[in-house]
Amino acid sequence: MKKNLIILIGLIILIFIAKFTGFNGKSFFKSLEFLQDNKSYSDILKEEKNPVIGIINTEPTKATEISITKGVISPESLAKCLTERHFKMYGTDTCSSCKLQKDFFGDSFRYINYVDCEIEKTLCDAKGLHAFPVWEDDTGKQYKGAIELSVLANLTGCDK
Repeated sequence: MKKNLIILIGLIILIFIAKFTGFNGKSFFKSLEFLQDNKSYSDILKEEKNPVIGIINTEPTKATEISITKGVISPESLAKCLTERHFKMYGTDTCSSCKLQKDFFGDSFRYINYVDCEIEKTLCDAKGLHAFPVWEDDTGKQYKGAIELSVLANLTGCDK
């Protein structure tokens, strides 16, 4: 009886956590698929229409260069590549994840096409953007969350 009660309480706690943290079961099972099929994380994300990436690394990349699969790219080169490929970052100045994303780029963030959704509220509302940051390509595909630079480079093709 005591064992069943503990299991029941555990399940209630898990449901509570899932409900109030925005747990996305589909993303979780996609992660398991990634592990099972030996797919790369970026391949899984590319298969999703609007993947929720979340904060991948909580420590900003402060180095002048970052290692990625196909070579080395500087934050400045990545920022310029994203701009050339018409990527935009939507965010707000009060958003801690947006600050984290900006910190990943450091001074090179000045090259990013940035839309401040506190100023451009109508545009962001029309796109259904309410949680930030959101990266968007020129086709309207969105990538949500603060994304580590090496993953962003891979997702956008800037690592080639």
